[in-house]
Amino acid sequence: RVDANLSALSEAIKESPELESMLLNPRISAGKKKDVILKLTEGDDFEPLVRDFFCLLMDKKRERVFLFMAQEYKRLLREAGNIVCANVQTPVALTDDYKRDLAQRFAKMTGKTVELTEEIKPDLIAGVKIMVGSKMLDGSLKARLKGMKRYLKEKVATMTGSSHEG
Repeated sequence: RVDANLSALSEAIKESPELESMLLNPRISAGKKKDVILKLTEGDDFEPLVRDFFCLLMDKKRERVFLFMAQEYKRLLREAGNIVCANVQTPVALTDDYKRDLAQRFAKMTGKTVELTEEIKPDLIAGVKIMVGSKMLDGSLKARLKGMKRYLKEKVATMTGSSHEG
């Protein structure tokens, strides 16, 4: 629940420039900010721990670090659960079977559970770019063409260099 609450509060702040601006404004008192947060987090679904944590940040004038701390909490939670994130960029949507297959392949490679997110990038034209943890696998058409160009340049340089030597 803590993770879900941190994510919900982070999303609410990111999606509302007015809310973010108000929370980060040093001229607005911590009391007024707390009132807004208490309204946003009222109800049984919200962990008092998350609400109290955010209020403590406001008391200490550290509201700016909340989004970073929520992100870091999620990273640590994944690490503790042996979960790695994989972001797949494709020009068109992938089928569920393909996503499941990719997740299984990366799970075998990494030895971890893979949390797959998909991003549609029409400018890729063809192929995929996959970011697993901090590693990028670029199988896009652009990357393949660059590789082919580099290969051809090396071949031409080798052929040109060998004719001068012999």
